[in-house]
Amino acid sequence: MARTPHARPWSGPAGFIRSPAPRYGSEVPDAAGASTNRIQRVGAYAVCLDGDGAILLSRYTSGVWGLPGGGVEHGEHPEETVVREVAEETGLSVSVRYLIGIYSDVWPARAGRDVHALNVVYRAEVLAGELRHEVNGSSDQAGWIPLVGLGDVPHTALLDEVLRADHPG
Repeated sequence: MARTPHARPWSGPAGFIRSPAPRYGSEVPDAAGASTNRIQRVGAYAVCLDGDGAILLSRYTSGVWGLPGGGVEHGEHPEETVVREVAEETGLSVSVRYLIGIYSDVWPARAGRDVHALNVVYRAEVLAGELRHEVNGSSDQAGWIPLVGLGDVPHTALLDEVLRADHPG
């Protein structure tokens, strides 16, 4: 089976996307049910912008900033996931406005496993809440980062790709 060297938005421009190691995921068996050393992970993420040109981000414990969001739990709709994850990581309540895109990435992980991540990204609006940091989670800080200064902050390639798709030109 050929591996995809570049992640591609489902209906947008091609670009390489690398996300942090998955927190959720499940092993994908072959047709006979045998282990394949492949992990598939579906995540949902939010793009929230304020009126002052800043974007809401979460900092992973690795020190890299990314969109707030996380793994879709079994039976959960990705829209429910993004609302839950944004609240967990930032303390803010959001409402989903529209789907920006679905992004895919495959990379080798530890112990000879391949990871395939599907990232469902929504534009969301902050409704209420007080910004706070997640405790004992996959992120350790949340904040409004000015878009003009984003290049000075270590961040995921997914964030760059999503911003290009949501703000073309």
